[in-house]
Amino acid sequence: QSKTFRLTPPFLYAKIVSIVRNLHIKNAKKLPIEIKYGVNVTAKQLKSMECFLDENNLPYGLLINQNTKAFWLTKRISQLPATYL
Repeated sequence: QSKTFRLTPPFLYAKIVSIVRNLHIKNAKKLPIEIKYGVNVTAKQLKSMECFLDENNLPYGLLINQNTKAFWLTKRISQLPATYL
């Protein structure tokens, strides 16, 4: 059964900050966050985030989706399930 998540911005921000700290993403002054509705992510879908990271000289990005596991999709992009929020 799917759930709809409605988080107010302050709560969402605090939750993401907490999760990022737990992922040990250090010295990240800016953290791009992309939200995808699907469960699986293809390499093609990650290309825009990778380009954004390169263009803005950023070390990491966070992708939030409907998957059930949190893990690193690439060396610089971490996946976070929406249910973790």
